[in-house]
Amino acid sequence: MTASEMHANVLVTYEKITSNQAPGITDRDMSIILSNAQLHVIKTTISSMLNTKKEGFEESEIRMQGLSALIASANINTFTTDAMSLPNGVYAELPAEFMYTILEMCRINQDNCATGQPDLVPVFVMNHNDYYNQILNPFKKPYYNGKEGLVWRLTVNRTITGYDSQVPISVDPQTGYSTVPRSPKRHELITAPNFSVVDYYIRYIRFPREIVTVLNSDGTTNLQINCELDESIHKAIVDVAVDMLKEAMSQPNQQILPSMQQIE
Repeated sequence: MTASEMHANVLVTYEKITSNQAPGITDRDMSIILSNAQLHVIKTTISSMLNTKKEGFEESEIRMQGLSALIASANINTFTTDAMSLPNGVYAELPAEFMYTILEMCRINQDNCATGQPDLVPVFVMNHNDYYNQILNPFKKPYYNGKEGLVWRLTVNRTITGYDSQVPISVDPQTGYSTVPRSPKRHELITAPNFSVVDYYIRYIRFPREIVTVLNSDGTTNLQINCELDESIHKAIVDVAVDMLKEAMSQPNQQILPSMQQIE
């Protein structure tokens, strides 16, 4: 569906639910609702805990194809450190549109003893509590033995968050956010003393474009940014948008449409 077709589908369904008593809604409001519905569908599709089938992102062809347009890849080979870096840790700055990681691995500066080539090692996602519990465990911590190895990864703050409570003069009084744009998200990669990371390969889900639909008075399209997700998931976005519209208009939650968590 195009953005204007999604707009029309939401209005027709909502009119039917309210017996043609639906209040008016502006194009700007509809664009916000459709964009929010799109983000909701993405998150419930990714997380197995947020949908009734308890299926994760890659547990069915329907779910994989639905979000396939948002899968992107990157090779990060510039790393930084600062006074807060953990031992043997470096920061990798992620792409600006990065949302969630789905695959990651590292090429290191040590050659595999069998192939003679710089080795690729897996990345284990670590939380900070586990870091302190496992860093002294020789069977768990990062290592490379010439044949195989392991890199740990922790999530850390952005360099510039867009909000700085220590410098009030730089903060927009209307929003509370700094006028300085936010920097990209970062991961911290932890290695062992005998090796370091040369390339950090990631495949990830990126943020989607917002859906925008602005119509002329005669119903023709004036401005349109279509949903970039696969067509198979558009109806789910429309259904969620209708539920959001009902909530925004303080309508009772009638059990006519599927629950917002019942995504294919």
